[in-house]
This record gives sequence, C-alpha cells and structure tokens, in this order.
Amino acid sequence: MYRFALIALALVVYVALCTPHRDSMWVADAWEHHRAIVALSNDLWHPPNPTYATDHPSIRYSPYSVLLALLVRATGIDAYHILSGAAVCNTVLLTVGIWLLLAAFREQSAGWYALIIMVGLYGAVPAYAGSYALADLPWHQVNPSAFSLPLALVVWAVFWRAARSKLTVWVWIALLALCTLSVLSHPMTAPPIFIGLFAMALLVHKVGRARRVGYVAVLAMAVLALCLLWPWYSFARALLMRQDITFWYSADFLKMMFQSWCLPAMIGAVCALPFRGRPLVRFALIGAVVSYGLALSAFILHSPTLARLPMSGLVFLHLATAVFFREARFFEYATWADRVRLLRQRELSKAATAILELGILGLLGFCLLPQVVQVPRSAHLARAYVAPLVGQQNKQLELKDKFDRLLIPVAQRDVVLSDLLTSWPIPSSRGRIVAALHLEYFVPGQDQRRSDLQSFFDVLDDEQRFQVLRRYNVRWIVLNRLDLDEAIFARLMEPTAVSNTVEYLTLMDANTWMAARRARRMGRE
Repeated sequence: MYRFALIALALVVYVALCTPHRDSMWVADAWEHHRAIVALSNDLWHPPNPTYATDHPSIRYSPYSVLLALLVRATGIDAYHILSGAAVCNTVLLTVGIWLLLAAFREQSAGWYALIIMVGLYGAVPAYAGSYALADLPWHQVNPSAFSLPLALVVWAVFWRAARSKLTVWVWIALLALCTLSVLSHPMTAPPIFIGLFAMALLVHKVGRARRVGYVAVLAMAVLALCLLWPWYSFARALLMRQDITFWYSADFLKMMFQSWCLPAMIGAVCALPFRGRPLVRFALIGAVVSYGLALSAFILHSPTLARLPMSGLVFLHLATAVFFREARFFEYATWADRVRLLRQRELSKAATAILELGILGLLGFCLLPQVVQVPRSAHLARAYVAPLVGQQNKQLELKDKFDRLLIPVAQRDVVLSDLLTSWPIPSSRGRIVAALHLEYFVPGQDQRRSDLQSFFDVLDDEQRFQVLRRYNVRWIVLNRLDLDEAIFARLMEPTAVSNTVEYLTLMDANTWMAARRARRMGRE
C-alpha cells in the first residue's frame, strides 16, 4: 500500500507542478477545453461557439466543462487556473480509481506496478487524447478524457463488488450516473466502459449470467437515453453525423497506435496469459481482445470512435501486464539471484523464463527512460524548475500571458485572423478565429475556412485578401514573426494599422489595414 501511495503522490505532485506550463505548447488540446469553459462561464445556458463567431453548439460543452464553468462563476478564479486544478483532481481520481478496481479484485499488491506500467509502457509518447504517459500527463490531465477514464475505473470496481453479492437499485442508479458522466464528458473514449461491464457480467458467476448481461444492456440504453437529453449539444446528432469524417478518422494515427504506441503493452499482456485464471487478468484480456478487435474494424468502417479504442483500451493491457509484473516480482531484489542462476543454465528451456522476464523489464526501461529524460528538458514539463539549478534557460513560452496582453483591444466575439498555428490559442484569451487546428464538431464549411485562411497568406492580390476579411467579418489581424516567412510577414505588415505588439506577435486593426492598402493602391494608380 505504501509503495502505491508514494507513486500516486509523486504523480499528483508532478502534475500539480507542471500543468501550469502547458501554455508552452502551441498545439495542446488544452486550449480548446479552456475556451469552452470560458464561453460557458460567460453564458452558461446559451453559450456561442467557443472557437468561431457563430452560434453553433460545441461537443466540448460536456458535464466536465459545465462543472468547471460553474466553479469559475462561483469563485471568480480564472478558468486557466481552474483547469490546472482539474488536472490535479483528475490525477487523484485516476490513482483512486486504479486502487478501487484492484481492491475489488483483491489484487492491491499489483497497484504500484500498475501505476509504473500505465505511465511508462508506450512504444513512443503518443501526445494524443487518452494518453496517460508520463510525458503527456501534465498537459493531458486537463482534458475531459482524463475525467472520463477514472469514472470508468470506479464503475468497474462498483459493478464487480456488487455483482458478487447483490446489485441493488442504488447501485444501478450510481452506475447510471457515472456512466452518463463518462460518456458525455468524452464520447470517443467512452466505449471501453461498457466493454468492461459486459466482460464482468460474463465473468462473475455462471448462474444468472444471461440476466446480468441483459441488465448491462438495459443500463447502456438508459445511459443513451440520458445522453440524448443533454441540453448543451445534440448527442443524437453527434452519433449520426458523418461531417468531416476524413479529419476525425485517420488511418495513419490508427496504425501508429497499433504499431508503436500500444505494441509494448500488447506484448506485456501476452506475457500475462499464464495468469489468466485470475479474474482480473481474464477481465483485462477479454476487454483488450474486444477493444482491439473493434479497433481493427475501423480500418474498414472508418469509424472515428472505433479508431480511438487502441488508446482508450490500453488500460486493459496495462492491468494484465501489472499482474504479470507482480507475479514475477520484478522490483524485488531477492528474485534477481534466482534469475542470474537460471541464466547460467546451459539448457535454454530452464533459462527461458529469466530471458523473457529480463526482456520485458528491458522493454519497460526502453519505453520509460526517454520520458524520464524528457521531463526536465521540456518547457511544458519540469524545465522551469530544473533549468535554474543547472544554469540553463527555462524556455517557457508563456503563450497565455502573451495573448492576454496582445488581445486587450479585442472583444469576445471579434474575429481575429492569423495563421493556423497562431490562431489556435487566440480564443482562449479573447475573440474568435477564422480557422482552427482541430475542427469544431457541429460547424459546417471548415475546410473552406482553412482554404480561405491559407489563401490570405499565399495570394499576392490584396483584393482577394479583402474578400476573405469581409467573408468572415474579420476585425483584427495577428502576425507571428516567428511562424511566418520573412517575406510574407513583410508583405502583410502595415505599420499604420498596428494596435498592439507583444514580442514577436503583432495585432493590427483589419479595417485600418484595408484602408491603408486601398490608399496605397490608389496612390500607385
């Protein structure tokens, strides 16, 4: 227990110290979740779109975002800091959820192994929604997916305990509430919660198995019914919509999940097969087989939800691997004398077990050590604390502060045009944008928005630029000297239109910019 508690505390402190520095990442998902909370805190019941100057709803208006927006409204604390606190709470929930699940299976002794494996056993750091890799943890724990997974763990723990005695009405009510919160908070990473419940319904007792499976099916339908009642966006439309399918489904990302991100965990789960007699291992292996089988079908069906299953189903692989590590007693000094003795055996059959265990331990080290090295070096992780100690530059970008200062003249619904990368953090401070790195689920015509934005920087004719500005009612232009080619920056820069400058970022009034361009053109004529 104390080992688990120490590792859990270390992870919570690590997230608490590092998550405030997530604004050193231009492309972090945290920007879109932050601005959803800002929009909800400004107008809880009828929020406009958080990214575009439209009234389209956002799928990011989830119970998670609504709860955090209520905290902002109640406390007056800035949404950025509220989200940092949520990252810490989500990490606490994750460790508590793991402990509750393992305790329900009476496998608590595998707990500290589970935490190490969960943050370490990745072929490469995914930097993708649903990852709880060590190098991803501080900037991913702010995401709704980081809230959804712990809820699934708690649901499984409650169901397994209750199913072995009696599933009362109150248990079903609790399961219904937790499942609904999980699904609405992050629909694309929610399917494993039901995969796990069905697996448990099959495993608990042979007597009444069909009845329990039926109950879980009824629970799933009840959760769907409640989700359909969610007032902030249409869950039914989200389920049925095929808009922008080529953006939401990526065969390349799906291949990376199988071939790189999840492969070490698959190897670890295979090593757990000798312990499949244990209920936890059976549960985890069934959940993994179903999850990854459905994920393979995504190559044919092009389903964005099924394509996320390798990431969201990793927890099954990690739980099975944790039991294998515990049974092998990898981190206990006394076991290594036996391994050394076996390795000296000339018969391969006798040395095979030790060779396998050394190989798996080496695999964990190969996956975890690069992350450990990355933590003190990365500006969005712990560099701010380590760099001063060794006389190095901390390299913090502090983008949130820069955009807050730059965009002081901008109203909340003013449209700001900038390049695609620079546009991404802008609505988290002020204003709305023309096009975004990640698409908004319910907004049509976003491919056209991206094309128009790119043409603004590529074309040489000012009249075409004027058309883009008028089409989207652009009020402001932001130029990023670091991201734009020097020739493009010089071509677009209009000193008389500059309203504010913060380091390499320049804010220009779009109307003044157009007027200056027209005046220059008329002067030439």
